[in-house]
Formats: sequence, C-alpha cells, structure tokens
Amino acid sequence: MVHLDAGRKYWTIPYLKNLIRRMGDQKLNTLLMHLSESEGFRLFSPRFPGLADPAHSYDRADIEELKAFAARHHVQLMPGLELPATRRPSARRSASASGRGPTRAPPPTPTPPSRPTGSST
Repeated sequence: MVHLDAGRKYWTIPYLKNLIRRMGDQKLNTLLMHLSESEGFRLFSPRFPGLADPAHSYDRADIEELKAFAARHHVQLMPGLELPATRRPSARRSASASGRGPTRAPPPTPTPPSRPTGSST
C-alpha cells in the first residue's frame, strides 16, 4: 500500500499515472489518496463550487480516468477523506456550513482549597 497525501499537496494526473505504473511494476496493489486536509480539499463538486479550487482538485472525470488506469495496472485506488478537515474550507466559503451554534461558556476555574484556621488557645 502506498499512501499519498493529496490533501496537503496537489499532484498532477501525469504524476499520479506514473506512480500507478511504477506501483504495478513493483506489485504494490493499493494507492490510498488522502484527499481532504485543512490546507485543501481536492474533490471538485459542481454542487459545492467553492469547496475546492478547480485548478488544484480532481473532478469526477479525473477520478474515473485514474481508476481505469489503475485497474489496467492491477492497482486499487482508495480515497481517504477526513470529514472534520472539510469544515474549515467550507466554513470560509459559507457561514451556513460553518456549524456556528451557541458557544459554550469556559469551564469554571477551580478555587484553591482554604487553609484550616488553627485555634490558638
């Protein structure tokens, strides 16, 4: 298995095809592509156009092309998504996606224990 962090750095399609070809030659059969990170979300969606940068993301056609290419080289393409990581990019684009709700009050600060007063007789 090879783990590629595409969430932090955009990798071009020709680079990914070359990687898949080399993986097939060395009998490495799974490519895990980590596609979401706080620095970037790499899946372009026409339904949520502001979520990913179109110049640095993969659309449905790119993913289908990579899947077909990987299958020809006996490599399985596996997406890796962290849903909490998608919150920051979406929150920047839309206030409704930020999930802002009532804020919690900070926990009370503990009071130091009082010293027992000694009686002097």
